[in-house]
Amino acid sequence: MKFTVETLNDRPFARFEPSNILLSFFLDDARSVIPDFLEEINLAKAGKKVPSGFTCDHVDVSFYKDRAVIEDLWPQDDQAPEKTELPLEVAENILLEWQSILHQLENSLKIRPQKYSRVTLLTNKYEIEGVSSDSVGYIIEVYDNAYEVEFSNEHGETIAQLVLKQEDISVDEE
Repeated sequence: MKFTVETLNDRPFARFEPSNILLSFFLDDARSVIPDFLEEINLAKAGKKVPSGFTCDHVDVSFYKDRAVIEDLWPQDDQAPEKTELPLEVAENILLEWQSILHQLENSLKIRPQKYSRVTLLTNKYEIEGVSSDSVGYIIEVYDNAYEVEFSNEHGETIAQLVLKQEDISVDEE
Protein backbone atom coordinates (compact mmCIF):
# COMPACT_ATOMS: atom_id res chain seq x y z
CA MET A 1 0.00 0.00 0.00
CA LYS A 2 1.52 3.25 -1.11
CA PHE A 3 0.77 6.67 0.28
CA THR A 4 2.14 10.15 -0.01
CA VAL A 5 2.42 12.67 2.78
CA GLU A 6 0.80 16.07 2.48
CA THR A 7 0.36 18.88 4.97
CA LEU A 8 -3.18 19.43 6.18
CA ASN A 9 -3.83 22.03 8.90
CA ASP A 10 -0.07 22.21 9.57
CA ARG A 11 0.11 18.45 10.20
CA PRO A 12 1.36 15.59 8.04
CA PHE A 13 -1.53 13.64 6.49
CA ALA A 14 -1.30 10.40 4.49
CA ARG A 15 -3.01 10.18 1.08
CA PHE A 16 -3.38 6.70 -0.35
CA GLU A 17 -3.38 5.74 -4.02
CA PRO A 18 -5.97 4.65 -4.94
CA SER A 19 -7.79 6.99 -2.60
CA ASN A 20 -8.92 5.44 0.69
CA ILE A 21 -9.97 8.03 3.26
CA LEU A 22 -10.46 5.36 5.95
CA LEU A 23 -6.79 4.39 5.71
CA SER A 24 -5.82 8.07 5.82
CA PHE A 25 -7.92 8.55 8.96
CA PHE A 26 -6.49 5.31 10.40
CA LEU A 27 -2.96 6.73 10.21
CA ASP A 28 -4.07 10.17 11.37
CA ASP A 29 -5.79 8.66 14.41
CA ALA A 30 -2.80 6.35 15.07
CA ARG A 31 -0.33 9.25 15.25
CA SER A 32 -0.07 9.27 19.06
CA VAL A 33 -0.79 5.58 19.70
CA ILE A 34 1.33 3.76 17.10
CA PRO A 35 3.20 1.72 19.77
CA ASP A 36 -0.16 0.65 21.22
CA PHE A 37 -1.43 -0.37 17.78
CA LEU A 38 1.77 -2.33 17.10
CA GLU A 39 1.52 -4.08 20.46
CA GLU A 40 -2.11 -5.04 19.74
CA ILE A 41 -1.07 -6.36 16.32
CA ASN A 42 1.61 -8.53 17.94
CA LEU A 43 -0.92 -9.86 20.48
CA ALA A 44 -3.44 -10.56 17.70
CA LYS A 45 -0.80 -12.37 15.60
CA ALA A 46 0.07 -14.51 18.61
CA GLY A 47 -3.62 -15.28 19.17
CA LYS A 48 -3.48 -13.80 22.68
CA LYS A 49 -6.16 -11.16 22.23
CA VAL A 50 -8.69 -11.57 19.44
CA PRO A 51 -10.22 -9.28 18.44
CA SER A 52 -8.78 -6.19 20.00
CA GLY A 53 -9.78 -2.72 19.05
CA PHE A 54 -9.67 1.01 19.43
CA THR A 55 -12.25 3.73 18.97
CA CYS A 56 -10.46 6.78 17.62
CA ASP A 57 -11.53 10.24 16.43
CA HIS A 58 -12.55 9.12 12.93
CA VAL A 59 -12.49 5.31 12.83
CA ASP A 60 -12.94 2.15 14.86
CA VAL A 61 -10.01 -0.23 14.44
CA SER A 62 -10.13 -3.94 15.27
CA PHE A 63 -7.17 -6.30 15.02
CA TYR A 64 -7.83 -9.98 14.36
CA LYS A 65 -5.28 -12.77 14.01
CA ASP A 66 -5.15 -12.34 10.22
CA ARG A 67 -6.52 -8.87 9.47
CA ALA A 68 -7.24 -5.33 10.57
CA VAL A 69 -10.76 -3.96 10.15
CA ILE A 70 -11.15 -0.19 9.92
CA GLU A 71 -14.68 1.19 10.13
CA ASP A 72 -15.98 4.74 9.70
CA LEU A 73 -17.17 6.25 12.97
CA TRP A 74 -19.32 8.86 11.28
CA PRO A 75 -21.34 7.25 8.42
CA GLN A 76 -23.63 9.25 6.17
CA ASP A 77 -27.29 9.52 7.22
CA ASP A 78 -29.04 6.12 7.38
CA GLN A 79 -26.14 4.31 5.68
CA ALA A 80 -24.05 1.47 6.99
CA PRO A 81 -20.57 2.60 8.04
CA GLU A 82 -17.90 2.29 5.38
CA LYS A 83 -15.43 -0.46 6.24
CA THR A 84 -12.09 -1.62 4.88
CA GLU A 85 -10.09 -4.72 5.75
CA LEU A 86 -6.43 -5.41 5.17
CA PRO A 87 -4.03 -8.19 6.10
CA LEU A 88 -2.50 -7.69 9.54
CA GLU A 89 1.02 -7.60 8.06
CA VAL A 90 -0.02 -4.77 5.71
CA ALA A 91 -1.50 -2.79 8.62
CA GLU A 92 1.71 -3.31 10.59
CA ASN A 93 3.90 -2.23 7.67
CA ILE A 94 1.99 0.97 6.95
CA LEU A 95 2.02 1.84 10.68
CA LEU A 96 5.79 1.31 10.81
CA GLU A 97 6.27 3.39 7.68
CA TRP A 98 4.03 6.16 9.10
CA GLN A 99 5.92 6.04 12.40
CA SER A 100 9.21 6.36 10.54
CA ILE A 101 7.92 9.33 8.52
CA LEU A 102 6.62 11.09 11.62
CA HIS A 103 9.92 10.55 13.45
CA GLN A 104 11.86 11.70 10.40
CA LEU A 105 9.81 14.90 10.25
CA GLU A 106 10.21 15.36 13.99
CA ASN A 107 13.95 14.70 13.86
CA SER A 108 14.45 17.06 10.93
CA LEU A 109 13.40 19.83 13.29
CA LYS A 110 15.92 18.75 15.93
CA ILE A 111 19.67 18.84 16.25
CA ARG A 112 21.47 15.77 14.90
CA PRO A 113 21.90 12.97 17.42
CA GLN A 114 25.29 12.86 19.10
CA LYS A 115 27.61 10.06 20.08
CA TYR A 116 26.25 8.04 23.05
CA SER A 117 22.65 9.19 22.44
CA ARG A 118 20.05 6.57 23.37
CA VAL A 119 17.91 5.66 20.35
CA THR A 120 14.95 3.44 19.49
CA LEU A 121 14.87 1.41 16.28
CA LEU A 122 11.83 2.23 14.11
CA THR A 123 11.92 -0.67 11.66
CA ASN A 124 11.80 -4.46 11.58
CA LYS A 125 14.21 -4.78 8.65
CA TYR A 126 17.08 -5.82 10.96
CA GLU A 127 15.32 -8.75 12.66
CA ILE A 128 17.82 -11.16 11.07
CA GLU A 129 20.50 -9.28 13.03
CA GLY A 130 18.57 -9.90 16.27
CA VAL A 131 16.89 -6.50 16.72
CA SER A 132 13.39 -5.37 15.83
CA SER A 133 11.26 -2.25 15.99
CA ASP A 134 11.32 -0.64 19.47
CA SER A 135 14.77 -2.10 20.30
CA VAL A 136 16.87 0.37 22.27
CA GLY A 137 20.52 1.05 21.47
CA TYR A 138 23.23 3.68 21.77
CA ILE A 139 25.03 5.61 19.05
CA ILE A 140 28.71 4.70 19.19
CA GLU A 141 29.82 6.57 16.05
CA VAL A 142 28.42 9.45 14.00
CA TYR A 143 29.03 9.53 10.22
CA ASP A 144 28.02 12.12 7.61
CA ASN A 145 24.73 10.42 6.71
CA ALA A 146 24.46 7.58 9.21
CA TYR A 147 24.93 6.41 12.79
CA GLU A 148 26.61 3.32 14.14
CA VAL A 149 24.35 1.96 16.85
CA GLU A 150 25.07 -0.81 19.34
CA PHE A 151 22.19 -2.89 20.71
CA SER A 152 22.80 -4.94 23.86
CA ASN A 153 20.89 -7.42 25.99
CA GLU A 154 20.07 -6.92 29.68
CA HIS A 155 23.54 -8.29 30.60
CA GLY A 156 25.34 -5.69 28.50
CA GLU A 157 26.34 -8.20 25.81
CA THR A 158 26.23 -6.86 22.26
CA ILE A 159 23.36 -8.26 20.19
CA ALA A 160 24.00 -6.20 17.06
CA GLN A 161 26.11 -3.31 15.87
CA LEU A 162 24.52 -1.62 12.86
CA VAL A 163 25.08 1.43 10.68
CA LEU A 164 21.65 3.08 10.43
CA LYS A 165 20.10 6.02 8.64
CA GLN A 166 18.35 8.85 10.51
CA GLU A 167 14.91 7.57 9.41
CA ASP A 168 15.60 4.19 11.03
CA ILE A 169 15.98 5.61 14.54
CA SER A 170 14.36 7.97 16.99
CA VAL A 171 16.42 9.74 19.65
CA ASP A 172 15.04 9.01 23.11
CA GLU A 173 14.58 11.78 25.62
CA GLU A 174 16.76 11.00 28.61
